[in-house]
Amino acid sequence: MDNGSPLHREDLLHLMSLKEVLDAFVHEIRQPLNVIMLACQVIRLKAEQTPLAADIAGFLLQRSDLISSQVRRATETLQGVSDFSKGLDSEEAPVDLVAVFREISDMMGQQFNSREIRLLSELGDGPLPVPLPSRITEGIVIQSLAFARDTVQAIGAWHRDRDFSYTQMVTATPMNKPGEGGLHLAWSTGSVPDGTFLIDPRKHSGLRIAASVLSARGGVLRASHDSLRVVFLGSR
Repeated sequence: MDNGSPLHREDLLHLMSLKEVLDAFVHEIRQPLNVIMLACQVIRLKAEQTPLAADIAGFLLQRSDLISSQVRRATETLQGVSDFSKGLDSEEAPVDLVAVFREISDMMGQQFNSREIRLLSELGDGPLPVPLPSRITEGIVIQSLAFARDTVQAIGAWHRDRDFSYTQMVTATPMNKPGEGGLHLAWSTGSVPDGTFLIDPRKHSGLRIAASVLSARGGVLRASHDSLRVVFLGSR
């Protein structure tokens, strides 16, 4: 894949500024989540200690547990975003690609759901060690999923414009050959003419940068009209 031109200083400035804004956002949103969690705990305590009708007490406990579970989920997502924005690991130890994919797909799941795209993982339980720090691996997986998401969305729009049926789905499978562990993302192009790129991978900034970083680490990223292969050379 052609990695294109290097990142301009303006782009680097934007990325660094985005990191600062993201850090501030995580800090600001964490406080109201803590308040909501505390309120749920108080409601649960009052419902258990106050003589209420069984149906009312059950309703209050059920709703407070539901809210608490969603707050915990949001807090875990924020923690993942915060950890990701802190930068690269200094340790070069291999990471489990399956675990990384699971974490990133959870973080990006709503982006797929809101576009009515199903993300199907057939990676199994792992492990699938790859010889890169977790932050680099995470960045490559994020950009790969973003390209697959954008491509399938464009294919879906192409079919809707022509009143054709199309199932929007991305399937992730492992590549686990000796020395060449990796990730394979595939999707159907439906009725789109064979070989047609609705999203040019050479012009997808995030994917181009991911390919450049992976290439510098001895790996390779291959994009086609219906799939994306991410190969980490030197995998065990």
